[in-house]
This record gives sequence, C-alpha cells and structure tokens, in this order.
Amino acid sequence: MAPQTRAKRRLNNTPTLPPSVEAASDDVRPLSNGDNLNDNGHPADDPQSKERETYSALVLGKEMLVPRTYDPDTYDPDARMPWTPEPEPYDPETYSAWGKKHFGEEWYQLRKAMIEERIPYDKYEPVYLERQRALRVIEHKVEGRPFKPYTQFGGENLKDQGWKRLWARISNNELGVPSSPSPSPPSLPPPPPSDSDSDLSAESREPTPVPADPWEQLEYKRTHWALTEEQYLFERFFLKEGIIDRARSRRENEPGNRQAREKRELMESFRYVDPPRFYLEQDNIQDHIDLPKKGWTREEIVATYEAHVAILEWKRKNSPPRGSGDFGENITPEEEAASASWHQEFHDAWNRFYGSHPPELPEHTKNYGVWDRWRKGTYARISRQRQREALLSDTTGDAASRAEELQRIEDEERRDREALERAIKRSTELTEKAERTRRLPPPQTQEEMNHRFRVWDELDVPLKHQNNRAREYGFGERTAGREVPQPPATAPRAGAIGDAPGTHMHGFNERSTEREAVAQSSATTPQPAKDTLCKTYGGRITKNTLTHAEASPRTAPQRHNRQRKTYKKERASRRLAKMEPEYGMLEDARGC
Repeated sequence: MAPQTRAKRRLNNTPTLPPSVEAASDDVRPLSNGDNLNDNGHPADDPQSKERETYSALVLGKEMLVPRTYDPDTYDPDARMPWTPEPEPYDPETYSAWGKKHFGEEWYQLRKAMIEERIPYDKYEPVYLERQRALRVIEHKVEGRPFKPYTQFGGENLKDQGWKRLWARISNNELGVPSSPSPSPPSLPPPPPSDSDSDLSAESREPTPVPADPWEQLEYKRTHWALTEEQYLFERFFLKEGIIDRARSRRENEPGNRQAREKRELMESFRYVDPPRFYLEQDNIQDHIDLPKKGWTREEIVATYEAHVAILEWKRKNSPPRGSGDFGENITPEEEAASASWHQEFHDAWNRFYGSHPPELPEHTKNYGVWDRWRKGTYARISRQRQREALLSDTTGDAASRAEELQRIEDEERRDREALERAIKRSTELTEKAERTRRLPPPQTQEEMNHRFRVWDELDVPLKHQNNRAREYGFGERTAGREVPQPPATAPRAGAIGDAPGTHMHGFNERSTEREAVAQSSATTPQPAKDTLCKTYGGRITKNTLTHAEASPRTAPQRHNRQRKTYKKERASRRLAKMEPEYGMLEDARGC
C-alpha cells in the first residue's frame, strides 16, 4: 500500500474541509520530516537539507516553488509503480476509491471539496486552480515523480541542480536512454518563382503545420528549433509527467465544464426567441461568479434564479387585463374589478415564489443593499414555508415538538424582518448623507478630500467615479488597495481644475522647481507699459492695452504654482519712426 502524505498548501476558501486537510496557496512548502515519502536517498546526503530542498517548477502552467518530489540519483522514469495502476476505463467513483487508497484520506477530501465547491462558470477560478495544483503536488510526492524545472528565463532551466544530476546519469548511460544523433536541419525552401512560374499553386509554399500530438511536437521543435541534445532530452524527460498531470486535471474539469457548457447552450437558445429569458440566464451565470464573493451560498443563488423564472412564466400565462395600467381611459367597473383581482393574484404569486413581497422603500430613498438582502433571503423563506406546511399537515407527531418547531420558524422570520428593517433604515440614512455630501462645497484640504473618499466608499461609489471627481477638485487619484492617496505638497484651491497639486504624482517636485526658477528669472525681464506699440508675428502694429480681465477688479484664475511673466521695458516701433529694422527686434516684440 502506498504511503500517505499531507498537503502543505493553504487554500483561500476551504470551509468544508476537515481541520487536518491543509489547503493550497501560491507557494507549495516542503513537507515535514514525518511526511518523507521518498526513502531511497543516499546516506551521504543530509536528510534535513534534502527535505527542505525546493525549486521553481511548472505546475499546470504556473511557475511555483515546490518541494523536491523525487531523488535525482535514483529516479527511473521507466520503472513500474509498486501498486495497482490507475483503473481503466476511467470511472469517477472507482478512481476516487483508488486515489483514496494510494494518495491518502486528505487527498480524497481535498479532491472531493474541490469538485463540489467549484464555480464551473468561472474558467479561471483561483481557489479551484490552487486546489488542483495542490493535488498534483501530493501525487508527485507519493509517486516520486518530478516536476519540470521552470523559470521565466528559459535558459536557466538546465541549471537546476536536480536536472544536472539526472543529466550526469543520462550522459553515463545509467538510465538506458540512447544518445540519438541530432536530426539534419530542414531543407531550405525552394527559390522564389520567376515571373513565368507566378501561376504556381500556393500549397507548395505553405509552412509545415505544428503537430497536435505532444510527442510529435517535441520532434518538430527538435528539428525546426535546432535543440541541443541536452535541451531535447530535458523536454522529453519531463513530457511524460506533464501529460499525466494534464490528463488527471481534464478528468476533474469535465463535470464542471459540461455543466457550464449546457448552461450556456440553454442561454443561447433564448437569445433571439425570448430576450427576457436570455438576459435572466445571462445574469444567473454572472451571479454564480460574483455572489459567492458576497457570502451567497449556491442554494441561495439557485432559489433566487428559480423564483425569477417562475414569476416570469406566471406573467406570461396571466397577462394583465385592460385597466390595470391604463390612464385617461374609460374603465368600466367590471374591468376595474378584474384589474384588482389580477393585482392580488400577482401579489400572491410573489409570496409563493419568493416567500414574501419585495420591500418598499420610502419616497426618494435609494436602494443601498435592501433588494440584495431580500433576494438573498429567498431560499430561507421558501424553506420555512415548506417546513411550516409539513408541520401543519402532520397530525400524528408530537404536538409539543411541532409547536416548538413552529415557534422556531416564527423567530427566524422575525429576525429576518428586523434585519430588513435595519437595511431600509440604513438606506434612508445613506440617501440623506449622499444628498448632504452633494451640497457640500469642493474640498479645500487633503484631509477634507480624504473624508470625502471615505463617504463615497460608504455610499458604494465606484473607484473610477471617485477619481474623476477628485481630479475635478484638483486632487490626486486613489490607488487600488489604499484608503487615501498621499497628500500633495500644497492644498489646492476650491474648484481648481486642471494642472493642480496632486495630479502629477511623479516628477511633481522637479517641475515645481523648474517653474519657480522660470518665474524668478522672468521677474527681472522688462515688460512694455500700457499704450505702448508692439509688433505681432504677422508684422501688424498693435497697442499694448489691458485686456478685459486685467482691467476688471476681479482677476482671472491662474494655474496653481505658476507666476505670470512681467516685462517693464518700454520701446516704440522703428517702423512708425521710419527707421530701418534691426536684427533681434522681432523677438523682443514677441514678448510684449
């Protein structure tokens, strides 16, 4: 029987796993000394340092730090495993029992939780992928199989210490790997056709396609990429282990992939024939991805989806009568009674499918999580309804226990109503707070801007909108994962827009120093006085008069930390004095 091991990786979300099962994280740590599953190491090696040895490897397409799962000095890729091989053909239950026997109880529990808790609609669900990589590490450790050494610098792969020892054994022909000569390079393509051969078919010029079979791909790379003997044997040596890992992962992925494929096919069947149902199915797929991050269970998501489908089908079968939504028309008493009856039936349908009628918010109150809380409670309300009906219909059981269960159901309903009332009260308070914040003047200090950020967080304002408003106020943007931005060097003015403090996070001090130097140097440069004649770029003579903004007692807003250049030198046009122009006069006139 195969020895057992335990996973030493920390999973992000493993609520159903027993405490003994360690979960996966980004890095796989070495197993403890008690979990040493490879007892055929050399005595000359230090066992503690060997157990702590880790290296960077490629595990299901991701570079990870993994323990040395094999002994490079004794590993034989062609050796048979000392236990029963995998059952063929593949059967989920038979394979799980085989894996539980050979890999241990913890492998079995981890794999079971991974498959059951997977979100199949999210192709790159991180928790599922990390659990799957943790399974592969456990399997490699038990079976003594190596991972392919890998770093982002491809040339460093051959420098792995484990591979160096393997390569030495291969070079000494200890593993029985024949050293085949390198194949001849591919023949050169024929010369380009002449004008007379321009009518040749394009098939003769098509490149050789890359084979789909992984072993044929390796031979293709060897021929076309001019791999050395060591590079070729390196790829060939670890190819078998990668094929085994991918095959096991595909078997684990298939149930969820089939479920997601069938769900999307159902959604596409409604695209052009039933748009409301199509969007309902589309939202349900997204809910399965998003809502678990907000604390929803799979049962709550499914119950809400089934209620949506039921109320949609009910409205199609029970169309509202005339007068239920018409205004300004002559409605007969019979039509008015039919409309009232339909509304009552619609109200009862909501109570039947959702467990209660949707909450009503006060006038001018925005929804801040009220509807989400009510939707999330659909599963609990429906379950309590069915429990109550079963208890009331059972007259043979103990009356005291039945009354106790009914009281428990009423207490749960009361707590749900109180929680919903608190959510409505919170929405009212947040609506008032949002209105007060909207009326506030623009923030003038970084502290006020930080407080505004915190208020926007409470109001669930998206980060993109927060940054847009912050730029309008002249402050810096928030960055992901930070509560408030770094304070700028100078507090901005109220309502400043554009080149203001905080908008330049890099190089701000350097540019400020340059602007101050320019302002100081320009302060000594003369400026033409009022009513002085100046020459423009086109040669037109103008009078240097004050603009409307300069003549007005209210000065126009200026860019922050920038000083206007001033000139005091007085000069007259040589053209008006009928004098010959001098070189450099045009540049002086441009400054006025």
